[in-house]
Amino acid sequence: MKKLMPTGFTLAGLTLASLVMAPATVAPAAQAAGKQATVRGWVIDSACYFVKDLEKPISSACALKCAAGGSPLVILGDDRLIYWPIDGAMPARGQNSRLVKFAGQKVRVAGKLYERGASRAMVIDTIAALPPERDSGKAPARPAEKAPAGDSGKTAE
Repeated sequence: MKKLMPTGFTLAGLTLASLVMAPATVAPAAQAAGKQATVRGWVIDSACYFVKDLEKPISSACALKCAAGGSPLVILGDDRLIYWPIDGAMPARGQNSRLVKFAGQKVRVAGKLYERGASRAMVIDTIAALPPERDSGKAPARPAEKAPAGDSGKTAE
């Protein structure tokens, strides 16, 4: 019987092949480092944000209609960044079912934040609607009070 390859070469080839293949089998098991974070922002349809250049949703009904059509809902943060809601389990599931009741509303979300390049995604632990008056994060500005006519506002010493 003829030998096609020396035994040592075959073992070296198998060892080399296992080293080349090892990173491919180990990499999916490695977990990316995320950090706990809280984000305030609007639940908005992803397509409307990009196509219509919106700074906040047109309405809840508009966001709901797009979500019903399958468009992903995202969080448009107060920092003007988009946060993609993702599932922490594998196989992953879409997150619209968790966000749909907040469509078009200002919310506070807390969870594990992941960043890759210019993209941000969050595994949401909690989400809560913010009251309308807390929309900007600051108390509503009151109009400046005018001093009575002839009064400079200074007091005599």
